[in-house]
Amino acid sequence: MSNTNSWPQFVSGLLIVGCGSVTVPEQCDLSSRAIYYGSSVAPIAFASGEPLAIGALQDEAGNTLCSAVMVAPHWALTVAHCEATARLFFAVQINKAQSKPVQVAEVAYTVLQEQTPLALMKLETLALSQALPVRPIGLYEGEPAEGWLGVDVTLAGFGQTEVGTRGQLRFTQTPVVDADDTTIRVDGGGVTGACQGDSGGPLLAEQAGAARVVGVLQSGSRNCLGTDTYVRAWRQASWIEEVTGERVCGSHVTVADR
Repeated sequence: MSNTNSWPQFVSGLLIVGCGSVTVPEQCDLSSRAIYYGSSVAPIAFASGEPLAIGALQDEAGNTLCSAVMVAPHWALTVAHCEATARLFFAVQINKAQSKPVQVAEVAYTVLQEQTPLALMKLETLALSQALPVRPIGLYEGEPAEGWLGVDVTLAGFGQTEVGTRGQLRFTQTPVVDADDTTIRVDGGGVTGACQGDSGGPLLAEQAGAARVVGVLQSGSRNCLGTDTYVRAWRQASWIEEVTGERVCGSHVTVADR
C-alpha cells in the first residue's frame, strides 16, 4: 500500500470526496490507497468465506479506488471519502491465482456516520456471485487485556503495491503505536504499510481464536511505509447495527441472509 499524492482528487472520472467537517491528520490522503511489501498470505486465521468479505471498491472500468469489508450480509464498511459520484462496485479475489478481482455486487447507496469518517455501503448482489460462500467478519469487541499499544495487527487491502500495481488482496502485520477512543495508529517502521487503494480496508486482530475487524483505514503516510490511521469500528457498533439491521459484534455477527 502506498500513496505519494495528496487528496481529494479525481480518480478515473470519479470524485473522491474530501475530509469534510471531520478532523483528520495532516497526512490525510483521500485517494485510493494495496499494501506495500505485503503478502497474499494472511498472517491471521480466517473462517471459511471470510477472505471474500474483504473487497475492492471499483468503478465500471474495474479500476480499484478503495477497499472495504463486509460486516453484515449485503453491507460493506469503509470510509466516507470512498463514496463516489458514479457507479461503484464491490469486487473480491475469489482465489490467489486471479490477476484481477471479480465484481460481485453494485453499491446501491451509501450511509455516512455524521460523527466519524465511517460509511456503510448497501450492496446489490450481482447474479454471478449468488453462490459465493461469503461470510461477513465480526467486529472486535472491547479492548485487549493489556491495551492496544504494541499489539501486532493485520492490515488488508487492494491498494498499490511496491511495484506500482493495485487490485490484488494483500496483507501485512504491524504493531499498534497509538490508540484513543476513536482511532488506532499503526506504523510499518519504514518496511511496510498501507497505500493508495487501501483506504477503507480493514485492520484485523484475533479475538477468541477468530479474525475480527478493529477498524478501517482513514489515512496513511505519503511513502506508504509509515504511520497509518484507522477509525475504530466497535465504538460505532450500535450505529452499524441500526443501519444494517444485523448483529455485527464478535461471534454474534449475522453470517447469512435470514
